[in-house]
Formats: sequence, C-alpha cells, structure tokens
Amino acid sequence: MALEILAADIGGTSSRFGHFVDDGSSLSLKATATLATADYGSGLELIAALAASGFPLPSDKADRIVLAVAGPVRDGKATLTSRGWDVDGRAVASLTGTETDLINDLVAQAWATRSPLASALETVLPGRVEEGAVEAVIAPGTGLGKAFVVPDGRGRVFVLPSEGGHETFPVEGADEADYVRFLCSRVGERGKETDFVVSGRGLPHLQAYLYGEELDERSVVDSLGRSPLTVEWMARFLGRICRDTALNVLATGGVILAGGVVGRSPRLVSHRVFERSFRQSPTMASLLESIPVRLLAREESGLWGAAQAAREKGKKKKEPEGS
Repeated sequence: MALEILAADIGGTSSRFGHFVDDGSSLSLKATATLATADYGSGLELIAALAASGFPLPSDKADRIVLAVAGPVRDGKATLTSRGWDVDGRAVASLTGTETDLINDLVAQAWATRSPLASALETVLPGRVEEGAVEAVIAPGTGLGKAFVVPDGRGRVFVLPSEGGHETFPVEGADEADYVRFLCSRVGERGKETDFVVSGRGLPHLQAYLYGEELDERSVVDSLGRSPLTVEWMARFLGRICRDTALNVLATGGVILAGGVVGRSPRLVSHRVFERSFRQSPTMASLLESIPVRLLAREESGLWGAAQAAREKGKKKKEPEGS
C-alpha cells in the first residue's frame, strides 16, 4: 500500500511543502508549494495557510507528516532560529490527526543524499569516497547548518544533527578580524558566529564591507559577477569551514554541500580559493587531498530529504525486532 507523505522544509526565508508517494519501491514527488516564512508566526499558522491554499494533499489526509525545521529539535519541538517562533510536532499532529515527525533541516539535507536526488550530486573537488566512513553535509542557506551521515556497520546509516554553524568563526589575519568587528558593529555579538559569516545573511554585510554597497541578499547574489572580492572572501570562508568540519569528524566519506547560497552561486565553490582553503593544512594536507567535495544544487533537496526520512522510519518499523 502506497504511503502518502506531506513533507515540509521550513527555512528562515521560505517554507516549501511537497506531496510525496512511497509505493514501497520508490519515492516520487507529486506536487509542491512555497510560502514566505516571514508571513507567519508559528508552525501551526503555516500548516493552516497550506490547507487554505488548496494544496492537493490535505494535511489530515496524509499518512505521515515530516517537518524539517531550521533550528534545534528537542522533545518534538523546535524554535526557528532566524525567526524566533516555535514549531510543535505534537500540536501539528493534534490539529491534523496525522502522525507528525519534526527533524532538523540539515538532517533532511543529509537524507536527501540517500534519496533519488543523489543522482544530481556534482563533483566540486575530486577524491576517493571511503566506504563505511562518515560524510559531512554542510549547507549555507539563510544561515549555516551541518549534519553527519554515519554508517551503522550493518549496511544502514543514521544521521546526526548539529548546531555547529553557531560555533565562533575561525578568523585568520588582520583583515578578517577587522571584517568581523565591522559585522558585530552592525548585528551585535552574533556576528562572531559562523552562521552569520558564512551564509546568505552574511553576504550583504560582506558586500558592504568590501564595496560600500548596501544590498539585500538576492541582489548581492545577482551582483557576484561584478564583485570578485565578495566571491573570493566567501569562497575562502566556506573552504575553511568545510576543511575544519571534515577534520573534526574525519569525513573520509566526503563532504557534501547543499543549501540555497551555493545552489544559486556555484562560483563560490568553483573558485580556486575554495580549493586552496579546503586543502590547506601543514599536517593534514594529504588527508584533505583524498576527501571529495560534492554539490547538491537542487532547491527542493530539503523536501526530498524530509520525505526520505519518513521512508526510512517506515522501513525501520517493518524490520524484525533485533535486526
């Protein structure tokens, strides 16, 4: 019997919804919708708005709902970091009468690498994928997120969430220190966090620092072709974060980049400075040379990952106890 899945990827800028069908052998996408996150004040408001929009899979007709949220998930609840409002999985389940799971948005991005979208992975830096090793998934979107795909030793994997994007950004050199001071003067102490430096929300501040232009994120992305310093600095920042993350978890299974910023601006990772920053290490250069970096530049990857997470949960429920 086919499983009807309502998947959502709730981000700081946009919230995407998808109607998926799992027929037992494959996962397919039937319909999508996008709502502006800023127009709503909670997860319940979003679900109600989706219902009012005439989405073809009503939430009370789905077999399972999976909500991927850009924030830490604890006890079935999450706070959307960039908006400060809550998503409560149990409240959504109570409203809809449908089993509802809440997962971190980077957990969804990680599961997307196990979905049919895996065929869309593009090589950024070559290397050798070590079977049975950890993979790191890093996604610069509105903010920066990380998650890790970890083999269980029995042919399956599990996904570890992370809030590593909120670590202090590793500044190198006087120019970068000056930039972070500039950033903090505009946004406060959160300007020291990687989440604010290496992300879409950081791009307008970097453009202002380097060129004196006050633009919004989309305008900066559109102007990157004439802003080589912005590209170079962000490529260096992103390469460094990928390098440090790969070393932190020994990601010899590879690094996978996702998220809207690199999806819309692949020049950030094709720039030679990205490779130089990623491979640079006085002691671990040979290890880093062997680690491949790939790009999943698909806007709907969070949706596919949320649906894949629902599918994996269904498989687990069917497994004999103790297997």
